[in-house]
Amino acid sequence: MTDRIEAAIKNYRNHYNCSQSILCAWADKLNMNETSIYRLSEGFGAGMGMHETCGAITAILAILSYHCSDGDLGNGKTKAQTYHLMQETAERFKNKYSSITCRELLELRKRQEAQTGVKTCEAVIRSASTLLEEILREKNLL
Repeated sequence: MTDRIEAAIKNYRNHYNCSQSILCAWADKLNMNETSIYRLSEGFGAGMGMHETCGAITAILAILSYHCSDGDLGNGKTKAQTYHLMQETAERFKNKYSSITCRELLELRKRQEAQTGVKTCEAVIRSASTLLEEILREKNLL
């Protein structure tokens, strides 16, 4: 699956936002075309356009939700399980970065960017994509 991580990085380098980068790399596994996902997730970049919740974490939560849900319309049998997975994933992300907020992530990573030359969002996209793959394997969601 690491090809998807590289695809997400390539998307970012091609001017997709953080959320679009990850979600578009997973388009085929979401049974959607890339254009639709690109359009749907445009507003999730830059912390939902307000530097609030990071677009990368938003993307991986969307993918995990898709794979966790049973899709049984109106029944909601998997909601509690899905919500628990969202909380667990956000905590794991916070353990790495101490935040899921775009503005805070940018501040925290600014120094590292100066030292490594790796753009902040690119590093977060790589890390979030790696976390996504780990959780999908752990939970047998693919």
